[in-house]
Amino acid sequence: MKRFFQKTLCAMLLVPALILGCTKPGSEFVGKWTNSTNASDTVDIARNADEFLVTGPDGTKIGATLKDETLQMAQPMAGITFTYVKSSDSLLSQGVFGQVEYKRTK
Repeated sequence: MKRFFQKTLCAMLLVPALILGCTKPGSEFVGKWTNSTNASDTVDIARNADEFLVTGPDGTKIGATLKDETLQMAQPMAGITFTYVKSSDSLLSQGVFGQVEYKRTK
């Protein structure tokens, strides 16, 4: 019986470590996000091999890469970046009139 509990405890500790250890960098960005002040402004971020694909509210798709813990999109005039905030499970981006916060859509 003691051996059973040892194996069970070991499995309970090992499984979460494997799951957390196997996540790819940038996985926290993947999902659907909604602007906290404008519900019609949504962003959908999906993994595209080692890069990401960001889909805007109008269906426009833009490639993005992870650099220095931020998701950076290529734009003709200026790059747009998303920074993940773990404590609030949100994304921050620089908008025209200041910082924009996106909350994960559940």
